[in-house]
Amino acid sequence: MTTDLSVFKGTDLEGLVSPITFSLSANTTAQEALDLIRSNHSVRYVLYITDDQNRLTGTVKLSDLLIADPEKTLGEIREDHQLITAGIHEDREEIAEKFRDYDLLSLPVTDDDGTLVGMIEYDDAIDILREETTEDFEKMAAISAQDRPYLMTSDFNMAKSRIVWLLVLMLSSIITGDIITRYENAFVTMPILISFIPMLMDTGGNCGSQSSTIVIRGITTKELRFSDFFKVVFKEFKIGILVSAVLAVVNGIRILIQYHDPLLALTIVISLIITVIFAKLLGAALPMLADKIGIDPATMASPLITTIVDTCSVLIYFRFACIIFQL
Repeated sequence: MTTDLSVFKGTDLEGLVSPITFSLSANTTAQEALDLIRSNHSVRYVLYITDDQNRLTGTVKLSDLLIADPEKTLGEIREDHQLITAGIHEDREEIAEKFRDYDLLSLPVTDDDGTLVGMIEYDDAIDILREETTEDFEKMAAISAQDRPYLMTSDFNMAKSRIVWLLVLMLSSIITGDIITRYENAFVTMPILISFIPMLMDTGGNCGSQSSTIVIRGITTKELRFSDFFKVVFKEFKIGILVSAVLAVVNGIRILIQYHDPLLALTIVISLIITVIFAKLLGAALPMLADKIGIDPATMASPLITTIVDTCSVLIYFRFACIIFQL
């Protein structure tokens, strides 16, 4: 038999599925199967067993076939585990997940009736994983996906793939600027307050990026699901408390030694604790919510979360500064 790959035209699996030149029946003996492999000059690590209607009924590993009694049938040798298959209209990412989750060497593709129509080999699945990983990294860096290698992509296309997100993030920073302008009187009264803005913004952004990276990885590997939402958020809340406590103590001591100002130290300590906890919660919650509503969690990574945290950290900082110093 030779499978017809035209059924995959226009689907996500086009160009990915390999043809199957022959399949075997359950009554075929191990010796007959090996003879058929030799005559077809085809070495496959997994052989597929089909019925008279070419419906997939089982699989046999080549290694098991080689050590089996030559007179044993494939029906006796076949593996008894659940058949893992792919559908004609299945997504590439779902295919890659099956290879990863079940440690497959190849994956049979069947139509709605269970008829064997092709196979996907391990090396092709590796290519999918590489593509998906690259795509996620590009989204996490706020870069549009590129189909061509880096050195073969024109400078113009590279710039075009980055400029949209950069414009969005730049324009969103206007909000942060407006907040700073609103507290101009606080700057005039206490210019020292300005010097702590970069530290608070950077720390908050870094904390949010850490949480989002871990959560996105958990979602990608299916370690985390939306049903774990409150567990994840609560866990990051506890981590935020521990991390912020250490950072706040270190900064509080530094400010007391350097500026001898307990109120300034208190302002930074409180702002830092709230900013870090908020960033951790945001970094955990946004990717999981995005995944739930069908948006790629990678788009909720570093750039977007950092921008939100920057705005909120400045607002928190000056709000507490005005309260504590009565500005």
